Amino acid sequence: MKRAYNYFQFRIYTYYRDKNNNDSENLLVFYTTSVMTLITLINFMWIYYLLILLDSFPDSSNKYYLLLSFCVVFVLHYLNIKSKKFLNVGFKKDVMGGWMVIGIFVLTGIITIIISNLYRNKI
Repeated sequence: MKRAYNYFQFRIYTYYRDKNNNDSENLLVFYTTSVMTLITLINFMWIYYLLILLDSFPDSSNKYYLLLSFCVVFVLHYLNIKSKKFLNVGFKKDVMGGWMVIGIFVLTGIITIIISNLYRNKI
């Protein structure tokens, strides 16, 4: 699981590195951190709403929980990506890995739409 996570970071980082050749290293880390945080929070949110749908988790409508979780996840991703350990693993860009990243985005979107429709029907 950690290897797949590191590969996902590697692909996002190399996408921004290859796309924007003249950006600074800190900006590349920020781009990668932002995308990883967004994907992680979307996945956490649909898991949270799925647990609410199954009545196994209390519903909290406090917006500060989302803001706090965003800040915590962003800082954790930033510290992980800033060290650039995922670049030393020896990954190479290939077509199958690109399809895997696209698949993660599509799967996240599909599951989010399904859970949001189920949650909306419950309300």
